[in-house]
Amino acid sequence: MRTTTHTDGTTELTFGPSLCIADVDAAHRKLLAALDDGGAVRLDLDGIETIDAAGLQLLIAAGRSAAEDGRQLTCSGINAVVTETARRAGCSLDTLPLAAAADRGN
Repeated sequence: MRTTTHTDGTTELTFGPSLCIADVDAAHRKLLAALDDGGAVRLDLDGIETIDAAGLQLLIAAGRSAAEDGRQLTCSGINAVVTETARRAGCSLDTLPLAAAADRGN
């Protein structure tokens, strides 16, 4: 996972190629740090090639936490891997708090 801070203050976290249980602890720490900075956070999921239920849970929890705290969290690059894994898990991305502002152009 790569972290980039843009000139407008937005922190972008670029995920990939894996967001599975072995990756979630490190990703969680980076997400918390980005959210604690107080600026807008954008999650770029386009590079995800493998995601499991733990990865989905992390994304859902991040979206809910940001919404509860009034922080801006958006998502881009929701690719077919993420969409299909969510479908198999019985989770509609339309119901995820974080997907509300997502770029679904992929």
